[in-house]
Amino acid sequence: MYTIMRLYSHFSKLITIIIATTKHRIVQFIEAEGISKQQFYANTGLKRGLLDADKLEGAISDTHLAKIIATYPELDPLWLLTGKGDMKKKVFEIDLVAEPKADYGKCGHCADKQRIIELQQEVIDNLKRRIDELESGGKKTG
Repeated sequence: MYTIMRLYSHFSKLITIIIATTKHRIVQFIEAEGISKQQFYANTGLKRGLLDADKLEGAISDTHLAKIIATYPELDPLWLLTGKGDMKKKVFEIDLVAEPKADYGKCGHCADKQRIIELQQEVIDNLKRRIDELESGGKKTG
């Protein structure tokens, strides 16, 4: 029983440290954004005093965190909760410029192959005509 209580005590302290540093990271974020605490409270709808110096070591609820993340979508939740990674999410911009129309199948090798196919088709056509001539008794058809 004593071991369980000690583990609970250590676990509780660990949770308090993680939660307390979350508030510190919130303060760090609003300072980096140049937002006043009053503006932060107004934007999120949270009560004044949440980030007062004497309350920074206290817990923060999941509903408060959800409001913060919803209000500031650029804020990386992983960083907010753990301190790992970057403060802001990575933003990838996609350039939606239309792809230039490529002339697919018109590369140098393709052009050579196309010319070979055309020549082979001429040979086939000539052979068909010759077969027709021979079948018709040697008379030329054209």
